[in-house]
Amino acid sequence: MLDISSMEPGDGQSRAQWVWESEIARIAAIPAGTDLGANRNERLFVAVCTLASYIPPPWCAWTADQIRASVTPLATERQIPGADATIESGIARGAQSPAREDTELAKKVAAQLHDARPWLANYEKTIDADGDEHTVPRSIGSIIDAILQQTDQWPGVCSSQLFAPLGDDIWWLRDVDSLVAWLDRTFVLHWRAASGGHRLATYAQVRAGLLACASRRYSAVETLPHYPPRPDTHYTGRPVRGDGSHLRRFLALLNPASEADRALLCAMLLTPAWGGPAGARPAFVLTSEYGRGAGKTATALAICRVWGGAIHVAQREPWQRTIERLLTDSALTTRCVLMDNVKGRNDTRDMEAAITADRLNGRKMYIGDASRPNTMTWIITANTPALSTDLAQRSVVIQIGPPAHGRDFDGALRELLDGDGAAMLRDDALAMLRAEQVCTPAPDRLAPWQRAVLGRMPHGAELATLIQQRRGDCDDEAEEAAEVAALLDTWAAAHGADHIPTPDVMNILRRVWPDAITHKAVWARLDPLLGNGALAGYTRIKGGRKGRGISLPRKISHRSQNIH
Repeated sequence: MLDISSMEPGDGQSRAQWVWESEIARIAAIPAGTDLGANRNERLFVAVCTLASYIPPPWCAWTADQIRASVTPLATERQIPGADATIESGIARGAQSPAREDTELAKKVAAQLHDARPWLANYEKTIDADGDEHTVPRSIGSIIDAILQQTDQWPGVCSSQLFAPLGDDIWWLRDVDSLVAWLDRTFVLHWRAASGGHRLATYAQVRAGLLACASRRYSAVETLPHYPPRPDTHYTGRPVRGDGSHLRRFLALLNPASEADRALLCAMLLTPAWGGPAGARPAFVLTSEYGRGAGKTATALAICRVWGGAIHVAQREPWQRTIERLLTDSALTTRCVLMDNVKGRNDTRDMEAAITADRLNGRKMYIGDASRPNTMTWIITANTPALSTDLAQRSVVIQIGPPAHGRDFDGALRELLDGDGAAMLRDDALAMLRAEQVCTPAPDRLAPWQRAVLGRMPHGAELATLIQQRRGDCDDEAEEAAEVAALLDTWAAAHGADHIPTPDVMNILRRVWPDAITHKAVWARLDPLLGNGALAGYTRIKGGRKGRGISLPRKISHRSQNIH
């Protein structure tokens, strides 16, 4: 008889053969002296006839010789009288008739032949000489080996979670239930609970074993391509070739304020496709001199749609919550983060750090500490951007043109991206990144991105210069620091002092921040300016001979003393 352990690497024919060999063993094991024993020949004939009906095409499941080789020894051993003639008669009759489905054996055999999935069981069944079945527990190691062997070493592990490819998508096996669902899709599951003193493997134990033994381990998974491909990253999806026309049509749909801005929008489109170092991508700030209705949000959403959508972040959303959202399963393959319609300036220190961080780290539900490579593209839309100095230095400002009424932008975009349109547009973007570098922009803190993206554009050097010029226009912190410094210098010159006490600091700076009512609120805004160098030379004094307050730069101190 076939060994049930051979069914994991086997096919439906092997499983079906095991089913009918087990049935023949039961028939042969019936004692000859019982009432059932008198019908052994009849039952043997029916069984063999059923099996022989699967010999002709289209089944071709086995041959007459295979049936003889399995059935005859069992029948002879059990001394079934006339067994040879019964077997030959059953083969001859069954091979000339359609596949039978009128017996329990026929139904079991047909079910196995129709199902191409391999079997997976947490036990092994053996049949002794008396025809009795016995259940033997399988080791967890052998179960895991069977799973990995049959699935080309899937599932893999990423971010401390099991996952498996599902067409062009990813199936996250985050818990036991999702693992069982994936196993049931892949295998014919024969799973038993512990009974009779046997300690059978559980699904939870199998999941723990797969997490420990998986050979496919990645730092990231992607459903869309990068160029160059990122290391330790699993990519899914089918390649679709573009011819450059979708990129030209897409850029023609947009509403930039100038051709230079159109080129910057092209760079923005290429950035999610770039597989360069983590934390080396700029933030993109979309603004317009024409206020509302120019299409800032529509432009940002269009580019995000090409790359699978965006994670929308509210301006005042707590940063810890943002990180938790970026680490969810659905967000791990999303490449764009959109902060829409930003008004004024709020605390962006966490965002500034995240843009250039190598990895984004935080707490993930049901997992604990988790992280992901920082290949996100951050996009901000604002009518009047007011950025901190650090954020401005990490940003590319793009101007959107006047409102273009009378055209169906959404309809044209849908027509372009439907079907394989988005995939062809992505391939056009990848083709630009694969092209030879045509210029060398003046390097700054975004040098790798400049070489890889701007370097593929005919006027990339001029674009790099424009990017640097525009940063000062949205650097609200520098303007604010200049105003604060002027007020502090004026007070110091008028009083001939090199130290401004805290009460006077509060009175002076409430002219800049009238909504900062308490001392704590004023210091909360002043400390970042003192800490990042925007107020170079000014120092907060928290105690000492002169008391709390602000110490002025030496050059201001000397000037104040001269005036005095």
